[in-house]
Amino acid sequence: MLKVSDDGIGIPKSIDLENPNSLGMQLVTTLVDQLDGELKLKRDNETEFTIRFIVTEK
Repeated sequence: MLKVSDDGIGIPKSIDLENPNSLGMQLVTTLVDQLDGELKLKRDNETEFTIRFIVTEK
């Protein structure tokens, strides 16, 4: 699990994580897809991204 948060101005409610229009969000969602992970966004008092993914040995 990877969590990243800050207490800045936050992510606008208009941002659609399924179809992001900014390069940064596109990179994050692409990485999560490649890792076969799950992305959650919390927009309460602070912005918090949680990425869950499984690490397997080869």
